Amino acid sequence: MNSRPWRACLAAALLSTCGEMRAGAAQSLGDIAKREEARRQQATSDRVYTNDDLAPVVPVPAPAAPDAPAVASDAAPPATDADVPDATKPGPPTDPAVLLARMRAKRGEAYWRKRATDIRSGLARAEVDLAQTAIHLRDLDAAPRTPAVLRDRELTEKTSSRLQTELRARREELAQFEKFAQSQQVPDAWIR
Repeated sequence: MNSRPWRACLAAALLSTCGEMRAGAAQSLGDIAKREEARRQQATSDRVYTNDDLAPVVPVPAPAAPDAPAVASDAAPPATDADVPDATKPGPPTDPAVLLARMRAKRGEAYWRKRATDIRSGLARAEVDLAQTAIHLRDLDAAPRTPAVLRDRELTEKTSSRLQTELRARREELAQFEKFAQSQQVPDAWIR
């Protein structure tokens, strides 16, 4: 038996079948784009949203001004409205006195306590990270000098240097914050 004609017939049949499949499956990009455009034109949204569907917005009333502390009778006479800009009165947005009064009204005890806590927690995180890096460096010094350990040590030294810079920046930020709080006459209890 000669197997060559058999192989040739099999190869020809496979090639013709594959060719027919490719010809039927081949689509031009233009055909696909036209079908997609037609599909999008036929598709409609199930729901159309209008302003009536939105919940009404209720205006939030302005918070009441905190009660003023009791003033001794020998103190200076109270300032009039003309002397002190009121943070609650509408004024021109370019008036620096009104802007300063509004800014101070926003910065109450909660603001100063949160800001101090955030700065101190960032400083504590930086100190902890630097301490952990120092411990890791000490462990690497005790380990055998393999190429992997040397690479890790080099990376850890770079990290330690970066963390030291960050720690200095955090300490400077805390010092500037305390100085600014003093200039704004913020009670020490609020920032400690």
